[in-house]
Amino acid sequence: MSSFCIAQIPAKPRAPKMRPRYESVTSRNLPPTFISVDSLVNAPTIEVGRDVLQASEKWLASEYAPQLAMTIAQIIADRAGQPISNIVCLGIGNRRARDIDQFVLLAQIATQLSVAQPSILDNIVAQDPNMSPEMKGLFQIHGCRVVEDPEAFGFVGPDTFLFAPFLPIFAVLRGLRNRGCTDFGMYIGNDLKRMVGGPEKNSHRFGVHESDQASFEQIALSIQDETVCKRSMVPCDTPVGLRGTFRGLRDLEIWWRPVELG
Repeated sequence: MSSFCIAQIPAKPRAPKMRPRYESVTSRNLPPTFISVDSLVNAPTIEVGRDVLQASEKWLASEYAPQLAMTIAQIIADRAGQPISNIVCLGIGNRRARDIDQFVLLAQIATQLSVAQPSILDNIVAQDPNMSPEMKGLFQIHGCRVVEDPEAFGFVGPDTFLFAPFLPIFAVLRGLRNRGCTDFGMYIGNDLKRMVGGPEKNSHRFGVHESDQASFEQIALSIQDETVCKRSMVPCDTPVGLRGTFRGLRDLEIWWRPVELG
């Protein structure tokens, strides 16, 4: 998986659009997540199980979970016939509040994506070089495979959901370099408009050679090209720089590549 790019392909006749599911979704009819009380009984520590359960209940009762469900329903519709088939999760490795928030977010998205591709719940890979034993155990009891850095990048393909909250885009691109992946279907990370050309322009901090920086920036900019992709912010009550209920979801952006757009 080297760098990835998003290229146009010749236009093809469009198939009828799949009707998005959860069109009138509320907190009452959200699909269940793969987080369950039974699984958390076997959590590595009582504390991490309690943290996840409390965060899950708070999130699913909020106005933001139904909003997220609408976005994921649109992604499912936009990728009809070529659903997201696996998930690679980077950087959720400690029992901090933000990591717990992100785990809960992952659980809702993965479960909803499984409506279109049931096997996705058996194809979730997690990686964090500094993952704590309790978080490793948390992923494992939910059926996720935990791998060592940089093995996770080898699982990224054209139908992958790459979940990399708060991981700098240049660190992601560095991991994908020379690994044969030219694009992927769905990505969650920090707002790319703020990252490209902003503070992270000093990408040498993430091991990016100067010779690669221009091409990496071009790849990141291509993600923002609305002729080949769609974007939406993760719904959240935490404005940049301010405190809120779901601080671990602040400033996260969802990007996806509709099949019909190539």
